[in-house]
Amino acid sequence: SRARSFGIEAHLVSPDECARLWPLMKVDDLVGALWLPGDGTANASDVSAALAAGAKQRGTRILEQTRCVGVEHRADGRVSAVNVERRRAGE
Repeated sequence: SRARSFGIEAHLVSPDECARLWPLMKVDDLVGALWLPGDGTANASDVSAALAAGAKQRGTRILEQTRCVGVEHRADGRVSAVNVERRRAGE
């Protein structure tokens, strides 16, 4: 494939192999697919930093080195507070 010519690992896979690689995928209408094992990878530290930045922009306070001991939810299922050791974060 063209991806290989650029040094990118790529494999043609069957619908059954697609289902094994990604169980949530609907495969009944597939003939096959191209799988790039290195595609969609992310650095965990970068993802954590991005999630924290987005949460801070929306008013969340980040407490480091703090153990979570519980999570409170609203009636709609959304988180309303996080209980941490010695205090309730959200107050």
